Amino acid sequence: MLSLYYDLKAIYDAAYAESMDESIKNYLQYHLQQLIKEFPLYGCSREEMVMAIPKIKEYINNKIYKGHEHFGKNGKIALVAHSHLDVAYHWTAKQAIQKNARTTLIQLRLMEEYPDFKYAHSQAWTYEKLEKYYPELFAQVKERIKSGQWEIVGGMYIEPDCNLISAESFVRQIVYGKYYFKQKFGIDVDNCWLPDVFGNSPIMPQILKSGGLEYFVTHKLSVWNDTNKFPHNVFLWKGLDGTTVNACIPPIHFVTWMDTEETINNWNQFQDKNVCDETLQLYGYGDGGSGVTDEMLQLYERQQKLPGIPEQRLTTAKEYLHRIFKDTKDFAVWDGDLYLEMHRGTYTSKAKLKKYNRQGEFLAQEVETLCTACDIYTGDFKVQNKLKNIWKKLLVNQFHDILPGSHTQPVYKEAIENYEEMFTAFNNLKEKALKKITSPGDEIDYVAFNAFSDVRNKVAYIDANNWDIKYNALKDDEGNIYPVQKQIKADGSIQYAVKIPDIPGFSLKQFKATSTDKISSSMKVSQTEMENDYYILKLESSGKIVSLYDKVREKYVNTRNEVLNKWQMFEDKPGALNAWDIVETYKNQEINLPDWENITVIEDGPVSIALRMERKFSNSKAVQVIRMFDNKPQIDFDTWVDWQEEEKLLKVAFPVNVRSRTYSTDTSAGGFERMNHKNTGWEQGQFEVPCHKWVDISEGLFGVSLMNDCKYGCDVEDNVMRLTLLKAPIYPDRTSDREEHTFTYSIFTHDGNRQTGGLEEAAYDLNYPLILEQERRLKVKKPVLTINVKSLKCQAFKLAEDGSSDIILRLAEVYGSHGKAKVHFNFNIEGVSVCNILEEEQTSLQVNDNTVTMDFSPYQIISLRVKRKL
Repeated sequence: MLSLYYDLKAIYDAAYAESMDESIKNYLQYHLQQLIKEFPLYGCSREEMVMAIPKIKEYINNKIYKGHEHFGKNGKIALVAHSHLDVAYHWTAKQAIQKNARTTLIQLRLMEEYPDFKYAHSQAWTYEKLEKYYPELFAQVKERIKSGQWEIVGGMYIEPDCNLISAESFVRQIVYGKYYFKQKFGIDVDNCWLPDVFGNSPIMPQILKSGGLEYFVTHKLSVWNDTNKFPHNVFLWKGLDGTTVNACIPPIHFVTWMDTEETINNWNQFQDKNVCDETLQLYGYGDGGSGVTDEMLQLYERQQKLPGIPEQRLTTAKEYLHRIFKDTKDFAVWDGDLYLEMHRGTYTSKAKLKKYNRQGEFLAQEVETLCTACDIYTGDFKVQNKLKNIWKKLLVNQFHDILPGSHTQPVYKEAIENYEEMFTAFNNLKEKALKKITSPGDEIDYVAFNAFSDVRNKVAYIDANNWDIKYNALKDDEGNIYPVQKQIKADGSIQYAVKIPDIPGFSLKQFKATSTDKISSSMKVSQTEMENDYYILKLESSGKIVSLYDKVREKYVNTRNEVLNKWQMFEDKPGALNAWDIVETYKNQEINLPDWENITVIEDGPVSIALRMERKFSNSKAVQVIRMFDNKPQIDFDTWVDWQEEEKLLKVAFPVNVRSRTYSTDTSAGGFERMNHKNTGWEQGQFEVPCHKWVDISEGLFGVSLMNDCKYGCDVEDNVMRLTLLKAPIYPDRTSDREEHTFTYSIFTHDGNRQTGGLEEAAYDLNYPLILEQERRLKVKKPVLTINVKSLKCQAFKLAEDGSSDIILRLAEVYGSHGKAKVHFNFNIEGVSVCNILEEEQTSLQVNDNTVTMDFSPYQIISLRVKRKL
């Protein structure tokens, strides 16, 4: 009886599929009408029905299923069974563990019933949890992997958001994902599997390729774009540095269930038939897991016998990808990011998660660098496994429905708890490492550790609890005096800022608290004007910045008659996908904001000058501190907001005196250039784009950058740069973002070339300020290593994952330039090799006096494996 149901469903779906050829529809509908005559009358007994089934089946086999011999098949589809499993969404990660087990059990039982059935499952995290909580199921999965029925796809730890995470986070997603699969199953996964992510960064291709992921699969660009149809389904994707990977974006959704209409549309919408004879289709229920069902496999069997439906075959992702990309000489090349023309709100929703992610990525680098230095100096601080486990907390929260903010309130609470555990664990390791490479000191002793590759020589900070106000300066070992000044932040907290001398990358420097005569400053501040050696800023009593003059370049930064730092709030009602989307019509719904009030001078040198101002608007209130420094060519806007809005969007605008047809955004590993006009649909669709630490617009001899310490959404049109500060969605979390927020954005000017103008260095400094540690003294003074080229920024300085004493140094070229670099190690080494991100050696470099010389190219990410002499 059930078999007949599947026959009738398959035939009916085909007969009434909108995309079916009309002659075939007529054929099938005619025979359905004839078939009805073979059924007993309505109200018949079960026995009568059972007796009629053989004759009905005979008609179906002879008259209907043989129809495909007359009409034939149209197109080819490779079917890959899959269950997209959101690690968190309308459920928490803890609940997803059960969803994963239930999905696994269903697929395993189908394999017992259907020997030809093959299933693909992604995300190392799901396997880890299965191993920990359901070991019997895990053992069965291992057996099915050996038999070839269960396929591991996607060599990442989880399926992360691909706009918001750093280059090093991408690396760790791959390293920890692939290591797990190799260790537990002996499988080397060679594809990146991200069906549901909301766009893809241009830094990805070289990272994927370095991690052995030659194939890339995603979906949303073919289904969800709201302005332009993405022109390819199989193509070569070229990244920021010129590396290409094989890319596949199937024409239809990644959750399908063997529906005839979907199947026909897959082939009809496949755009690369001229170079490829088969399209890919994932089938199986998803989001919450479940995967393939018995019905889907039954329908598949019947669709093979029906006319007008593309020829289908059950296969694996690996087999399909290897086959179609065997010869790519005629494939199109897409150069740049894979921008999704939808879900632009995910750059902003759940702002606190984005802040914690940014802070976590920088903290991870600092702690890992410190731990590595500690092992170099002491020989007994190998904490790779501890660091890996802490890193995994960060990686899980980068899942594409956690970090983007598209989830329910329980997920948010779980993510915050995860971050807090991560911060605690990283800081505990940091404290242990510092204690090993420094010695105890008195309360007047301070140590600074510069964990990054650049010299830091502007400002460092001391926690208010670690400073005695009877002192007003620090003194270094050479007797130089550096003023210390109290700063009051926008949220009311207090910190102490100190001007610092050059502190080389990868080094420590010590100071002692001292008292000195008052240090004068050339800076000036009043309620309406601020001035240092770099700028003159003028503002009205309303808080509007009406003039900003660059003294170095003798040029006004703002456009004539336009104000800088203009807050703009808009109605933001994008519809059902409230947390995900921003629709362009928001621009037509601007809400007038009241002026800033209570402008007061709160700092007057010698390190910084600052104005504090307040604003109440709608249901929210804000405090902002505008701060200039004695030795920094930037102006900080330290901001606190009690955000209590509903379906609102808050931006800040800077109309700048620059003429350029392009602008650049930070990718975390180099700048990506976009057009700032709206000539074509492609530019029109990019009315909100992702950025990391900065967005910049430059002309021949002058440029302006807008930096930030935790924001990811921006837009630039003509000469107006805007940073998206906050969003207030009501779905899927009704309370999303209704809380206090702190953030800083900064205006930074430079000569025409942002690369050599100090932007990258200033952005690093803003995002991870140098903090002085109290009651510590130095044991060592030399930098661990030195790099002679500023364009190479350290992404990681760590011990190798294999537990050896080898060190991995990862550098990213961020200026977009070719060159030659020297890296000198202040410890004895046996050899240095260029390696891939999996830390597998590739090319040996010549070592002379613990120094290596190497070539680099624009936006290249270079990993070195360093063997120490022990």
